[in-house]
Amino acid sequence: MKEYFKENQKIAYSTLINCKKNNKFPQAILLNGYKDTHLLEIAKYVAKSIICENEEPCEECLDCLRIDNESYTDLIIVEILSKVQNVFEKAITII
Repeated sequence: MKEYFKENQKIAYSTLINCKKNNKFPQAILLNGYKDTHLLEIAKYVAKSIICENEEPCEECLDCLRIDNESYTDLIIVEILSKVQNVFEKAITII
């Protein structure tokens, strides 16, 4: 996932690297892209990179496992595309 993220979300990846170097993180990170571009997996990778105590996400600690299960209480991942599509579909049925 790291290589995919590095190649397809260059700005977000460089921002993440700079944040880790300076130990200063933004309140939110916006990832954008077309459908089926693994944005949810990238968002989880970014969260693990920030939260995991190791330099790279270990995939084994409690925090990494909670992020994978979407049960980490301090993390909110919003899938805007699905929300917008639902609203659009409802608007069409009303009209």
